[in-house]
Amino acid sequence: MKNSPPDSLPPVVSYEQAMGRMRFILLLLTLIIAGLGLWHRSGDRQLFLWINTGIPDALPDSLSPVWDATMITLTNLGIRM
Repeated sequence: MKNSPPDSLPPVVSYEQAMGRMRFILLLLTLIIAGLGLWHRSGDRQLFLWINTGIPDALPDSLSPVWDATMITLTNLGIRM
């Protein structure tokens, strides 16, 4: 019995071919994400206002320091990344 590969193996794709396809896909995804970001600008503002006013207003006064500390920590994590 011979050790030959099965006939159903996919064809070998060169690195250049794969990168050419990836560049097209990455460009397309970038354009889609940018378009969605511009389209949902008002949603970003509403989310921001809800996080910064809606949630703190709904929390009991005893949890306000915890909320403030959590938001400061998340902000500092974002700055350091």
